[in-house]
Amino acid sequence: MLIYLLLTQFNNYFTGEFINIFIGIFSYLIFRFFWKKYNLLFFLKISKLMIFITVVILTLDTIYRLLHPTAPTLNDLNIINNSPNLWFYKYKFGTLLFADSNTVALVSLILFFYIKSLENLKIVNKKYFKSCKKILFIVLISTFSRAAIISFFIGLSYIYLKKINDKLIKILIIFFIIIFFVFTAVLFSNFVKDGSLESKFFILYQFINILPHLSVDQIIFGIGLGKAEDYLGIYTHIIYITYLLEIGIIGFLLFIFFIIYYFYKYNDIILIPFLIVSFSYFLYLGTPFLFIPLALSANIIDCLYKLER
Repeated sequence: MLIYLLLTQFNNYFTGEFINIFIGIFSYLIFRFFWKKYNLLFFLKISKLMIFITVVILTLDTIYRLLHPTAPTLNDLNIINNSPNLWFYKYKFGTLLFADSNTVALVSLILFFYIKSLENLKIVNKKYFKSCKKILFIVLISTFSRAAIISFFIGLSYIYLKKINDKLIKILIIFFIIIFFVFTAVLFSNFVKDGSLESKFFILYQFINILPHLSVDQIIFGIGLGKAEDYLGIYTHIIYITYLLEIGIIGFLLFIFFIIYYFYKYNDIILIPFLIVSFSYFLYLGTPFLFIPLALSANIIDCLYKLER
């Protein structure tokens, strides 16, 4: 996928979207290429350090964001202040790290379930991460990201169901979750006027309308990273549509094949909440925060397998 992006996205090398996905994939490859040179204890130590540093940074960022309510523009702030249903939006934009709190929610979600996956392997003390998980949950709730919060509880449900029948759950859970997610969204949209939810249907509508106007090359290789908004007229908060449009069918399939391979071979616990929240998010600056935990998790699992042999 990295080679494909380097060959097809040469006009977008200096965009934030390309830089983020390049750093994410390149970091994953670096961690994976050299895993045999280090042992299990090394990767656990790196994981603990990563978790501790990220939790501290997210906590400080959250405190600042909640103490400094704001909006992208003065007009947006006036609209929020004058609407009783939009009050929480002014607590989403004050983040120092990202554009808004949605990415904070994504990072918190991935990190929480990375910890859960380490606990599931029974190689770490649950008491050590207890405080970290509590803080990450509080940070997640404080982002007011409904998609991330829903994905959080679906992820916990998946872990519980996985203990009952692992193989059956892995086959059926994604299908039922997607059906449930779509059904809930459609049902909710019929009774509640929610701008965030309605924007997802608008993105899908725009995507379907734009497809007949794309050239064969654009469909196969994509329109270019960071260009989706120019074609759809809106930020594409759905990762599946964004990648399909920006890096084309080939790039999208490479990404999906990687996800499926990793899901069944390594760590499904991280990917379940990520796959759900991706119906409402795109990675942007969160890309490295996904790929680095995935790489560390794969290294730990390979080290365990090596020890068993």
